[in-house]
Amino acid sequence: MYVVLTLLALLPLAVAGRVAWLALVEGGPLREAGEQQASSHVVLPAKRGPILDRAGRTLAVDAARYDLALDPTVPGFRDEQASFFERLSKLTGRSAEALRRAVANRASRQYVRLLRGLTEPQKEAIEAWNVPGVLLEARFARRYNYGTTAAHVLGHTGADGEGLAGL
Repeated sequence: MYVVLTLLALLPLAVAGRVAWLALVEGGPLREAGEQQASSHVVLPAKRGPILDRAGRTLAVDAARYDLALDPTVPGFRDEQASFFERLSKLTGRSAEALRRAVANRASRQYVRLLRGLTEPQKEAIEAWNVPGVLLEARFARRYNYGTTAAHVLGHTGADGEGLAGL
């Protein structure tokens, strides 16, 4: 009984010693790791609003286009790759063989961008297939409903989507 009581009396001292060790010796690196885990910076591009004329007709609007990338090393992709490339070929008009070559000749071990500028219906069809390793990333581009009408007022954007002139 005395041994058990002695061990119970020493337990708070052991805990206090470990806390002091962590605070004094390992505290700096642990604090830095905690700060990195607690905060992250993600840039969310703002979607620009539509430009309307006096009658409420849309002159310019942001239209979503999607880029399709692929990680062929994800478990389960290899089982579905043959049907995936055939369906993607029918959906986009690019040959299945060209898509296979793009994956085979990729620079990165895990990542390859296959297609740019997919429409919303194409994106929804690809998502419905539920193929592992498929990544769809949204990009917004300005669409001018009346072409060059009022171009000097509406303005234009650069390749990065940043406004250069006009509204």
